[in-house]
This record gives sequence, structure tokens and C-alpha cells, in this order.
Amino acid sequence: MSATAPAIATQIERFLRSRPDDGWCTRCLASELGLRRPYTATARLEGYPGFRRDHRTCAACKKFRLVLRYVG
Repeated sequence: MSATAPAIATQIERFLRSRPDDGWCTRCLASELGLRRPYTATARLEGYPGFRRDHRTCAACKKFRLVLRYVG
């Protein structure tokens, strides 16, 4: 049974808040957190205060990609 989008968003939120200013691409977030479909959850976090989507180097794979990060 897969987790719901709000539950996944909460999991991603906790993960990113513990790593301020590190940007993570969706693939690396999914791999790190063991998620199968994080796309909906990351889209939900884009509008939250403190979360930002930027073109930067991913903290995990070191590739220049669209990443989600917590900026406080």
C-alpha cells in the first residue's frame, strides 16, 4: 500500500527542513526516502512558505537540475 500525497509531502518536508539550503532533485529525493512517486508531493510543497524550486546543483547527484529546497 502506498502512502498518500499529503503523507509523502510531510516526509519530504521533514527531510528538506533538516538540510537547509540543500537542493534535491525529485529522483534523488525518491531514492533517499524510498518513494515510488514523489512528484505530486513535491508539487504540493512548492507553494508552502520556505520551500523553493530552483535550477541548481542537486546535493545528492551533483547534476544541474530543477531542485526543491528549504530556505526557511
